[in-house]
Amino acid sequence: MNINVNFNRKDIFIMTRTFKEIRLEVKEYWLAETKRKRYINDSIIDSFECLWQNNYTEGDKHNSIFCSIGEWNNHITDILTDRKFDKVIFASSKHNTALFRYYTRLFLVVSEILTDFLDLMVYLNDIKNDKARKLLNIKDHYFTFQEFFDYINNICKHKIGDGRNLAIKYHCLNHHIDYFFLDSGKKKTKKLISIKNLSSIKVDGTEQIEVPRIIDVIKLVINCYNHIDLAFRDNYPSYKTKLSKFEK
Repeated sequence: MNINVNFNRKDIFIMTRTFKEIRLEVKEYWLAETKRKRYINDSIIDSFECLWQNNYTEGDKHNSIFCSIGEWNNHITDILTDRKFDKVIFASSKHNTALFRYYTRLFLVVSEILTDFLDLMVYLNDIKNDKARKLLNIKDHYFTFQEFFDYINNICKHKIGDGRNLAIKYHCLNHHIDYFFLDSGKKKTKKLISIKNLSSIKVDGTEQIEVPRIIDVIKLVINCYNHIDLAFRDNYPSYKTKLSKFEK
């Protein structure tokens, strides 16, 4: 089956899309960009991780950083190949609640691998987290690296914290949350708590939570792969000693 993968944001509200269409398109994009092939597990023989293993590890040793990234990202493929919600549509509160759980699982998995990429950039370049986040941003993307993590911490994770920032931690104010999925292609009809206004919106409990497009989140991961791949190519001699600590 040939799927035309077109993620132009200008086309986002032209038509209502089905969840199955979204999932299949993003899965194809993910596998193509990472050069993974899906069986029971991912085959990563042609992927970034194996390329790094071959080019930036001494002798026949294995670098645990590359191995763990390669293994962990099976989780992303697992979720993108999960068909249990393929017949669910962006139509009702029950459907949207089920879909939000799916999106949340994916976003939480992605946040973990993004943290690994961020830590790797900090470690290799002796820079602070803020600078590393800026380096891993995508120019003109719908949201920044930091905005994605703010969304995870304030929308996807149920944390009361010190109890003083409940206006941001939306779940603390509303037990019957309604969601608006950008992937649906529907027109916005209510005020939204979005990834762009978490710290500025005044919440009164009547808003919908805007759920980012899956492709926009996956693109952050692909950008990290590409950025680190380029950094290895340009700076491997200076990284060699630091990377060797993870070789066995």
